[in-house]
Amino acid sequence: MWPARTDSAQCTAGRITWQSSTYDRAATRRLVQEIRAKAPGHVQPVFLNDPQLISEGLTTSYPNHDNHLHIRYR
Repeated sequence: MWPARTDSAQCTAGRITWQSSTYDRAATRRLVQEIRAKAPGHVQPVFLNDPQLISEGLTTSYPNHDNHLHIRYR
């Protein structure tokens, strides 16, 4: 899944990274929180290399995951 963007090109502009100027950290944070809330105890881990979301315990660093999220369900 691609991270959220601050512009209106979510589905048309292609991939961005957590370092891009159009990356919407707040919206990506809400997305991960909602995914986790809808399946409590079943989502682990969520891979995305955003250091802020990692420090908040929402995502986990994994090689080559600067531009997309992987969500694993148990």
